[in-house]
Amino acid sequence: DLASERLNLAQASQHKGGWHWRAIAALPYPGGRGELLANPAAFRDIIQSTLRQQGFRGRRVVSVLPPGYLQVISIDYTTTNGQDDTAILLRTLKERFKSTLDDTVLDILPVRRPRDSNLRSAVVALAPRSRVVAHLDLLTAAGLEPQAIDIGPAALARLARAVVTGDPRANLLLI
Repeated sequence: DLASERLNLAQASQHKGGWHWRAIAALPYPGGRGELLANPAAFRDIIQSTLRQQGFRGRRVVSVLPPGYLQVISIDYTTTNGQDDTAILLRTLKERFKSTLDDTVLDILPVRRPRDSNLRSAVVALAPRSRVVAHLDLLTAAGLEPQAIDIGPAALARLARAVVTGDPRANLLLI
């Protein structure tokens, strides 16, 4: 996570049927996030030294785009029986943004909806393709193997579902 003030890294692994934190690091940027992102060699150095010193294993990574690279919106749309939700949602997004989405990377998270309703809701994350590719290139140049790019709150929710045992419908507070 390339947060505003620091680089946050965490690695969890399964051990004896449960999850534990293998390694965690929160590193203040030496000269600011923008300066570090503009210098791939410095980014690689800080990543490589942190992986060695903090006990991280492997190079596969799920990353989060830096703040400002991503726009997250909530959108409501209506379908009729038999219609493809994705096609309707994309048409709604094109109408809303009054442009093509060809140079945009989308991630769509459906939101719970009433069973007998045609009203749908989704949380949609949009990022310019060029920024996503630049982020992947930065990670690769740092010696990492990007597996996915996630959205911060969605990543936390997925982690919680994987780690927490018990009632999957229970509310969970992550701090």
